[in-house]
Amino acid sequence: MAPALLIEEPPNTTEAAQPQVLAKPKGKTHQIRIPPFSIMRPLPLGDAMDGYKYSDIGRYLGREYADVQIRELLKDPDSDAKLRDLAITISQRGVVVFRNQEITPQEQKDFTNRLGQLTGKPSTSGIHIHPINHTSLEGGKVDAEMSTIARNPKKMLSKQTGVDGKSRVKKQSAADGWHHDIGFENNTSDYTSLIMRVVPEYGGDTVFASAYEVYDRLSAPYQKFLEGLTCTFRPVGFEEDPEVAHLYAIPRGSPFNIGPSLTAVHPMLRTNPVTGWRTVFGVGHHAQRINELTETESQRLLKSMSDLITENHDLQLRMKWGVNDLAVWDNRSVYHTATYDYDGPRAGHRVVSVAEAPYLDMNSVGRDEALYVKA
Repeated sequence: MAPALLIEEPPNTTEAAQPQVLAKPKGKTHQIRIPPFSIMRPLPLGDAMDGYKYSDIGRYLGREYADVQIRELLKDPDSDAKLRDLAITISQRGVVVFRNQEITPQEQKDFTNRLGQLTGKPSTSGIHIHPINHTSLEGGKVDAEMSTIARNPKKMLSKQTGVDGKSRVKKQSAADGWHHDIGFENNTSDYTSLIMRVVPEYGGDTVFASAYEVYDRLSAPYQKFLEGLTCTFRPVGFEEDPEVAHLYAIPRGSPFNIGPSLTAVHPMLRTNPVTGWRTVFGVGHHAQRINELTETESQRLLKSMSDLITENHDLQLRMKWGVNDLAVWDNRSVYHTATYDYDGPRAGHRVVSVAEAPYLDMNSVGRDEALYVKA
């Protein structure tokens, strides 16, 4: 087991007030930073959002607010209380959807960052700067704190067909698209917001899956086994791109996300500090290797975790986008993947808030157990 990843008692001080400590798990060469000490005990949900109509759109995850405009929430005299309760709801339900939003890029950034600030993220964490993907604004300005999510399959047709028009071999599985945003950073993300500005005539849905439910579907002995494991995260293909080299030296939303190596070691299990519930974090295409296992064992275990997502559609939620629809999700609570089943352009703006380094609180439990005890 890796002691540096475990917290026996959730602390309540700020990250800035604590020294950063590096620890080596026994028998391993990689170092793991002890989590930042800004983590709060699980936050109680208040009643500030009780006056707004909503519908839960999945059993295990998902909520939609029909008539909420985020711009109005930001201006509301009770804005802090409402945004705090909204952030807690997002952490509990995984993903929340707002339709037809009138919101500027700056308002989207303010909204996403405040969700984390109001739920106790480190004072040194802000908005993530993606290594390669930034948004071009009016007047030629570039916003490094916002990513453009864009794809036009028609322009990619030449990559899929030969000069004779015959199809090349296509992928037979789309299961490798699942991920958390920026899992390759030392301090990972709490909340991501994505607003879709251009939508295709059909397709292009985003699919989410509950990380709480993946943990709860494991047997108790298997959960115990995962407690002692760590996983190396790395974005495949990024470091080979010469266009990003100059960005690596810049802190990417946290002083701990800096330097040319987009590689991080995280616990296989983590605790969401907002809810106090456990999830399986070592899942998705950023999760490259389970460090304590052999290569064969590692790949088998990673595949088995992925299979829990792909073989259980009841823990998934499919979101169909409309123009100016906005979704915000907690990367500690859910995994997500795009669906490449459309023709024509699809484009949106994404903002990723940076939070704490992943950690496992040994006093935390799964969602099912927590809700059972509470009941």
